[in-house]
Amino acid sequence: MFKKLRRNSSINGLFRIPIKFLERTVPCAIESLSNRWQISGTVNLRILEIDFKMHSECDDPFVNQLYFNKRLDEENDLRLFVSLAKRCKTILDIGAHTGLYSVLSSKSNPKATVYAFEPYHINKRRLELNCALNGLSNVRIFGKA
Repeated sequence: MFKKLRRNSSINGLFRIPIKFLERTVPCAIESLSNRWQISGTVNLRILEIDFKMHSECDDPFVNQLYFNKRLDEENDLRLFVSLAKRCKTILDIGAHTGLYSVLSSKSNPKATVYAFEPYHINKRRLELNCALNGLSNVRIFGKA
């Protein structure tokens, strides 16, 4: 029953407010709660000076980490990818998952064409949704590996 409540995006959003507040004021007390309260719904995120939106259904660890301001293991890789994307005309995101690299590279360089490859149909649908949420017209999505 708890999982069903957590997946309801309205209820999820209500519970995220105090969790995020407590995380800023008493971080050690709230850490395990923010690890357990997975994001459901669409949230506004920011990393590397880039604002964007991502959708999760309690199943995207990147969205959770970014929303609760936790350090990404891939932050250095992401920083390098985005800095290179700013200078490219063509960008390949192979194994695009739900589109974090595709979204950030597209937003950092709207003139480039981003080719995102994601064979897993569930992730591909989320990738399409995340690109649509951000109004990205320069991302071409392929459901192939």
